[in-house]
Amino acid sequence: MRDDLRPYWVKKYYLKFRHWYAEYYLRPECVSLGRYHTIMKPWYVHLSGNNIQIGQSFTAIGEPGNRVEVGVWGREVGQGRVVIGDCCLMSPGSRISASDEIILGDGVMLANGAYVTDSDCTPFMIAWCERRRLRRCTLAITCGWEITLLCSRA
Repeated sequence: MRDDLRPYWVKKYYLKFRHWYAEYYLRPECVSLGRYHTIMKPWYVHLSGNNIQIGQSFTAIGEPGNRVEVGVWGREVGQGRVVIGDCCLMSPGSRISASDEIILGDGVMLANGAYVTDSDCTPFMIAWCERRRLRRCTLAITCGWEITLLCSRA
């Protein structure tokens, strides 16, 4: 592990700037952003859409090559929502994309590159939905408490 060779005052001001950046740019994008959040490199965290609720003690780790993204793109104005519980972690490259609803319980960790979505609009999925006479290809997702979602790159 590398030693942090910065003077303490430089580190302290960097942490204050990072917190200010998250409060100024990311908080307005959320319906609620809980207290005690730690968003590392918040300039690489992207929140878009309405109805994003984030609980307390949320941690996100943004990286230049692996942005953290949370997006809501409901079918109509005001639809769709993402709820992230307390004490959740989003690792670099993790994404949440909601058409209808995604709820992550408390203590959920998204591993590097994990992608959670409630909509699959690939041609295969659309054909599968049409065969079953389903009106839409979405499913609300609810994750329990203290689980880890991993990513498989097959």
